[in-house]
Amino acid sequence: MGEYAKYNGEEIKIGTCESMYYLRWDQRHLVEAEPGNVNPVKEINSIWFRLPRILESLQSPGDFDFNGYCGARPIPIFIDHNSQLEADVDELLEDETALGMISGEAGDSGIHYRIPCNHGHILKEPPTGVVYNGFHGHTLGIEAVGVRVQLESAEKPDDGQEFRWAGFVRVACRVCGRTLFRFSRDELSMCHVLHIGTHEENVMNILDFNALPDYLEQMEIDAEKDMPANLYGWERLRRDKKI
Repeated sequence: MGEYAKYNGEEIKIGTCESMYYLRWDQRHLVEAEPGNVNPVKEINSIWFRLPRILESLQSPGDFDFNGYCGARPIPIFIDHNSQLEADVDELLEDETALGMISGEAGDSGIHYRIPCNHGHILKEPPTGVVYNGFHGHTLGIEAVGVRVQLESAEKPDDGQEFRWAGFVRVACRVCGRTLFRFSRDELSMCHVLHIGTHEENVMNILDFNALPDYLEQMEIDAEKDMPANLYGWERLRRDKKI
């Protein structure tokens, strides 16, 4: 379902469902939510904002190209070998319910095909007729940013617990487009830009990637100013009847 807002008195589309394809985090106060649509100021705990790209820094809300994924061109990444993040990702992708699907047409034959996407991990038993012709293990890309309220510790909440806002990037498979993970700022430090495409594209990917930790930290600061995490967290727990 499309999400709409007012910008300079005009109705614009800002996204679909939880994905703000056409709105960056730093633009959320520039728009006014339409009745019955997502509010990008008050509903930040459940939505994702357009990935900030330097070349789009002068674009107005709603005035962005759509490049698939969560709107912006994703930043291709790879994960440090033998890191905890790599181990966690490998474990999750061993569950083949996480497979994506690649669809296409076989020339003019009228045949439409759908084959499983392994997101860079070899399947235990590929479908009949599916073979590997080489192997590329780095198919992940950063596609969006967001903040979520969470407990400072994983212990059962009580009156002494504190909440905080935490910034995340949303990560998808660049081959099939399926959203797979969210990485925290700490986890982001175990990732690096994958060099593909032209030299100019690689340079911009590196610049945008290097700016993400500070951007996420500012998102956390902004979120706390707009909506203190402790007030929001306890209100949500009470609403969900978890306390």
